[in-house]
Amino acid sequence: GDATPVEQVLCDYFARSYREAALQTAEEIARATGVSKATVVRFASKLGFENFSHLRKRLQQIVAYDLSTVDRVSVEGVAAAAEGQPATLVQRIIAAEMQNLRLMERQLTREELERAARLLYPSRSVTVLGFRTSAALAQHAAYNLKKLLGHVFLYTTADSSLIDHLATVREGGVVLAIGFSRYDRRFIETVACAREMGYPIVAVSEDYGSPLARLATVDLVAPATFESFVGAYAAPVTLITLLISTVAALMGDEALKRLEALEQGSEALRIFAQQLHELGVAADDVYTMVRDNPARLLGLSGSGTP
Repeated sequence: GDATPVEQVLCDYFARSYREAALQTAEEIARATGVSKATVVRFASKLGFENFSHLRKRLQQIVAYDLSTVDRVSVEGVAAAAEGQPATLVQRIIAAEMQNLRLMERQLTREELERAARLLYPSRSVTVLGFRTSAALAQHAAYNLKKLLGHVFLYTTADSSLIDHLATVREGGVVLAIGFSRYDRRFIETVACAREMGYPIVAVSEDYGSPLARLATVDLVAPATFESFVGAYAAPVTLITLLISTVAALMGDEALKRLEALEQGSEALRIFAQQLHELGVAADDVYTMVRDNPARLLGLSGSGTP
């Protein structure tokens, strides 16, 4: 039906200031337009969205790749341009990363992080997927998750062993899928296959409308937009850190015990290496014995004689 005068105010605001609205809460939009928070929430429902959060996600999807180069330049870069000097490469890259971090801070909610963390813990297995440029992010996530969780598996390429793995650990398992543009077709197909198998999908992607986000049970968004072919990954790394820290918080004392056990293991390894050094065993010889004759290596450290 026709919009009421108050709804028309909101329509005009979204049309004129959709970039700002994509980052604002319902309370902030209410203050900006002079209406109540309840009116903003009801307006989202009238537009056909399940709730206000879904409306905001749609706006974020619209503006995700709508930022001009000027939008990505920091205060320092703008000041330099005002003086007739172009922003330097360093300024532009740092500005892009700062812009991405600010955007993530505004749109990420504690509820989303906790939902994702509760899927990872106490799951029976976590399979971390990340192909191509996302492989390093997946490795970072898997390495740190293994400090907390007992059954973490990392895959950075798609082959038959990955499908076999998904088929055998599906009961109680979760997939942590990390992917950014441009998406590897095999990556999206693998995540879709995991979803068909019944896996909950925790996705880390760059926007709510990405191919990966559409497959997610919980979609955590970390903007990674930048005009360089290298990409900008400060926000994704920070998001992964936040996710793993949230898992640790949920685990409580259990997480502390696991980390303490790792420290004790590291100290035992240091003492072991020191004993071998005192026996005159070179590092290269240790590697050779580990590979060819581990029993002799253990005998050396245990007996104190070569």
